[in-house]
Amino acid sequence: MKNSYIIIALVIIGLVIGGFALVNKSSVLGGSFFSATNSVVAVTTTTSTVALAANPGRQYASIYNNGSVTVYLSFAGASTAGKGIGLPASQRYEIGLNNLFTGPVYVSTVSGTSTLSIVEK
Repeated sequence: MKNSYIIIALVIIGLVIGGFALVNKSSVLGGSFFSATNSVVAVTTTTSTVALAANPGRQYASIYNNGSVTVYLSFAGASTAGKGIGLPASQRYEIGLNNLFTGPVYVSTVSGTSTLSIVEK
């Protein structure tokens, strides 16, 4: 009788371990990627600019402010200067699994111009 329980326990353990082996880690954990798109976007006060186009396949994006003025990010349509998420100079905003947004990201400044370096996957 004890041997039957041991065999059943081993089978269950084997199924659990085997089940984990069959899980695609990239679909559960976001996984890694081997290529990405790099771009540079100029930002001004006169125009709301699309920094990232809508991308339903987006897994990750990093927006780095290379300029000396704050850039405002908008996730709800065209950006209005001074409204949205402020991204100070020399700072980065990341979009990942914990805050995944696949729609367009608009940017603008209150004054001056800036340049954004963007990586997207």
